Amino acid sequence: MSGGGDLVSSLTSGGLPRWIHVWKVDLSRLDCRAAERVLSVEERLAAGRFRFARDRVAFSARRIARRQILSLYTGEFPENLTFGANAWGKPYLTGASGGRGIEFNTSCSGNRALIAVACEVAVGVDLQVDTAQIEMTEIAERFFHEADRRKLRSLPEGLRGGLFYQLWTRAEAIGKALGTGLGSEIVSTVEGSQFEFSVEADGGSRGMLRSGIWTCQQLQVGLPGWQGAICVNTESFRVRYLEWP
Repeated sequence: MSGGGDLVSSLTSGGLPRWIHVWKVDLSRLDCRAAERVLSVEERLAAGRFRFARDRVAFSARRIARRQILSLYTGEFPENLTFGANAWGKPYLTGASGGRGIEFNTSCSGNRALIAVACEVAVGVDLQVDTAQIEMTEIAERFFHEADRRKLRSLPEGLRGGLFYQLWTRAEAIGKALGTGLGSEIVSTVEGSQFEFSVEADGGSRGMLRSGIWTCQQLQVGLPGWQGAICVNTESFRVRYLEWP
């Protein structure tokens, strides 16, 4: 399979600031009959462990979308892509595509997903839908910086939701970009759109923490009641939005 050159070029052309592609995915429009052909044995087994059919379908749709989109950048058939994961579970490409410098991250909520793709820089993305069932206070007290908790407390209760989801998606995106997930001490001590983090390189663990400046920004999800955020291991970047399928 050929292709991917134009998309990769659009990630790397023009110098700085870097381009990051964010795919908006409607999972309900994916044909999950492709699962047997596209997904690995391990992915099909993982899907089969869900109790309810809707959850099996949702899992398969997420993995199919990830494979189909990444195939556009690697030039490989979706079913030929292989993946590894770091110590905290953050996935990355292995095999023939592992050395191409393509970085990615995904986030799903309901039947919607965001898939961010970058070149040679770590990226994390998060998507959340505003729901009254979320325990905002509990999450904020556990994961947010004290300055952010003060901002939330200063607002009338009915106006806290918008700020909460901005802070939560940012914290999730940072944790996913770092590769540690939500709960990292780094996530709970971040203020502003940029922060610095240094760590000794571990050559044997691809996808681990990286040194340098990280930048966060909110995403234009385009759906009422939804919030998205992205974090990238660079001083500045521009986002190009695409849709799938």
